[in-house]
Amino acid sequence: MTSGDPTETGGIRLSDDDVAYLMNVLRNSSQPVTTQQLIDVLRRQSDQQRGDADGQHSGEA
Repeated sequence: MTSGDPTETGGIRLSDDDVAYLMNVLRNSSQPVTTQQLIDVLRRQSDQQRGDADGQHSGEA
């Protein structure tokens, strides 16, 4: 990692929506969830939200 990497400096921030989503994942899981699984779920959720936002903006033109 480079010194500019936000994961190295602790610059990653979760929104209230991110935390709520992760809490729901944990509550609804029938088995223990690893940290890596939580990271993957959050990345997918973030990508989906970004895709939804891109779709809304492209439809406005």
